Amino acid sequence: MPSSMFGIYTAQQSLQLNQAAINLINNNIANINTPGYSKERLELSQKVVMSTGANIGAVAAQMGVGSMVDTVTRNRETYFDNYYRSESTTFNYYKELDSNISLIEDAANELEEGGIGDAFIQFYDASHKLSMDPVDSVTRTNFVQKAMDLTQNFNDTANQLTGIQENLVGNSVNPGSLDKSKLGLITSELNTKFDALIELNRVIGLSSAMGTAPNGLMDERDRLLDDISEYIPISVNEKANNNLSISVGNYEILDGDTRHIEFDVAFNTESMGTEGVYDPTVVVLTRIEDDEVINSNANDLFKTGQIAGVLDSVRYDFDDPDKLTTNNIMTRLNKLAREFAEAVNSIQTSGKYIVVDENRLSDPVNNPDEIPENIFVDGAGYVNDITASSITVNDNIVKDVFKIAAAQSDDVLEKGDGSNALAIAQLRNEYNSELDNATFEDYLSSVVGKIGIESSSIKQSYEAQDSIMKNIKTKRESIMGVNLDEELTDLLRYQRAYEASAKVLNTVSKSLETIINMV
Repeated sequence: MPSSMFGIYTAQQSLQLNQAAINLINNNIANINTPGYSKERLELSQKVVMSTGANIGAVAAQMGVGSMVDTVTRNRETYFDNYYRSESTTFNYYKELDSNISLIEDAANELEEGGIGDAFIQFYDASHKLSMDPVDSVTRTNFVQKAMDLTQNFNDTANQLTGIQENLVGNSVNPGSLDKSKLGLITSELNTKFDALIELNRVIGLSSAMGTAPNGLMDERDRLLDDISEYIPISVNEKANNNLSISVGNYEILDGDTRHIEFDVAFNTESMGTEGVYDPTVVVLTRIEDDEVINSNANDLFKTGQIAGVLDSVRYDFDDPDKLTTNNIMTRLNKLAREFAEAVNSIQTSGKYIVVDENRLSDPVNNPDEIPENIFVDGAGYVNDITASSITVNDNIVKDVFKIAAAQSDDVLEKGDGSNALAIAQLRNEYNSELDNATFEDYLSSVVGKIGIESSSIKQSYEAQDSIMKNIKTKRESIMGVNLDEELTDLLRYQRAYEASAKVLNTVSKSLETIINMV
């Protein structure tokens, strides 16, 4: 028959096991609010010994000596982790887009009310007043001022959009802006997080190989993977000894404790439109082993995630020029400024201005040097490269308002003719073939309208994805999170088991004491 010491041994093992369970429950409760913590649980199995060398069934049978702890596991499901990260990447894409588009909308608000739209109206009104009183210097000064107000509004809006883009992806005119841009900071943070993953993989691999369960380190690694999935879409593959390999597209970023690829950013040196989409800044992949660039433009790898949100907020899409990005809007504003300047300048240079000293109109036929100057030029005084950011009023006209060619009359002695100024005012109702056969104001309104429509669509996608994320997070937390009711139930169960084991130990001890005293 089994020794009486088995009873003491079994009771002792039971006490230790139940104490370990109570300690584990205490740890779970202590971490109930710790981000990324996975509930831990004991995996138990029956502990038996075999009696040998006996033919009596009761002796030769397996003798139970209580239970034992096989390991301490985390309450995680790989499926939900991967699902969560995939949806998190999509969520953070729309979150980034929504945030950036709010900034673009603020700049776009200057297009109509109180901005370029109002400046157009005031410019046309000033042109009409000039046509009725072309000799009055005050009226001419007012016209020049309204022209300057219009160009200033173009400049301000363009500078706002340029500033937004520089903050997001830098500006090649200011090379130092690249590292300080959001894209530069994200890629730097990604490299830091991947370096941290390498160290975690190394320690986790060593611990697992030694038979221990590094649950806390694995929780920290999963938290890092959650963070990384906010930036880029990743594929995670499990390997031996709880190690991981992580890939983006077809590129393996790291394998276990070996890092293969580093992220960097650079200004795009390729010509616009070579691939249908123009990105002012690109993500560069460099192989660490030999410091060789293996992908000089990896932007196509990022369809979702915060990096994709940043890139899609600034790129110019040739296939979808209506897409809401800084470059798309800038391209439309540049076209509007250029076409408007060309239309006004064409009328201006075909007209005549008053030669005050000689009390007559200009005579370009007999006096070719008196051909009127352009009203709108760029910062260098030229007309071929006018953009929304460079358009300005010719400084010679600002200094001498009588250089405005308000007349069209063939009579050089006619000073009261304002028909050329009227032609400028009538541009308001003319359709421009380069602007989708719209007037200048209608074209501007269409740009603003499309901004509103796409912004609303993005906000709806963001809100829908937010709802999906909340549902997934709730399901995931129900698995890995600590439930206080469950912990209290388990605590009561293990506490009662501990008390029962203590009573068994006490009973066996008294029995042995009685037997010893009998002897």
